Amino acid sequence: MVYFIIGCNGLVGSYIAREILKNGGKVKALKREHSDLSMVKDIASQIDWIPGDLLDIVSIEEGIENSDYVIHAAGMVFSNSNDEKKLFKINVEGTANVVNSCLRFPIKKFLFISSVAAIGKNSPQEFIGEENKWENDKVVSTYSLTKYLAEQEVWRAIEEGLDAVIVNPSIIFGVGNWKKSSLKLIDYLWNAPNYFPVGLANYVDVRDVAEISFKLLVSDIKNERFILNSGSELYKDLFSKISVLLDKNPPQKALKPWFGILISYLDWFISSIFRKKQKITKEMIISSADCVKYSNHKISNTLGINFKDINETLEWVCEHYVNFRLKKEF
Repeated sequence: MVYFIIGCNGLVGSYIAREILKNGGKVKALKREHSDLSMVKDIASQIDWIPGDLLDIVSIEEGIENSDYVIHAAGMVFSNSNDEKKLFKINVEGTANVVNSCLRFPIKKFLFISSVAAIGKNSPQEFIGEENKWENDKVVSTYSLTKYLAEQEVWRAIEEGLDAVIVNPSIIFGVGNWKKSSLKLIDYLWNAPNYFPVGLANYVDVRDVAEISFKLLVSDIKNERFILNSGSELYKDLFSKISVLLDKNPPQKALKPWFGILISYLDWFISSIFRKKQKITKEMIISSADCVKYSNHKISNTLGINFKDINETLEWVCEHYVNFRLKKEF
């Protein structure tokens, strides 16, 4: 079987590619001209690379043609006020390009890697599930909105005949590029910061995401969405665990939302002057103060999945990060 991956060089895409290769599948992948392939350096030679990007329909169709399955794991995550148009173009228009192209070819199934950010947070239940309704209110981040709208493109394609599955991972921990995605948290704690967010962190191991994604693709399951979340705990406790594993002092001060927003405005001002990318945004501060919990009952009951324990995941991640730092220093 041939699997075409969009976003193969990212954290999730790279682990899905390894899962496919481990199970005897063939991998094709979309690659921009100057893509960083460090995440797939161990398997790059086993992948059939297609030059192009999410906004290049010709290259997308070239990859989908003669493929059995299509995985869309690409997208833009970080945003500031200057990135909003680009965020919509890549996350929403890019997803529309992919599902429209999938409809033109007889593929077996399409998998969209979304995010829990696309699931509404307002619920009377203790745990938020897949059935929770989206509410577009003032606290919704631009990123969340683009992921929600991207999902709507997938559901629209399903109505038009595409067999598809959507997965909604929470914060993903894994080994990869320490300057990107959620792995920046490890890099942040290496510097022994003073502050921790006041909210609740939901998390999942990237290896679980890859295994579940592959199983869903080759199963008879279609036209459903699944939250991928192994558990949740306060950022204070999570940061403390990571800091201990890194042999660093855990942060001791709670980052109050009002103070964090003030810092984000200061960061925006400095970034504008020096024309650098903003590191801390208002949306990040608001999101990190959330205290919602996401349910994993549906995927656990459907596939019988036992998620990896967070302590096992963090030990694996931090061990690799420490080795990375030691190599960098010598």
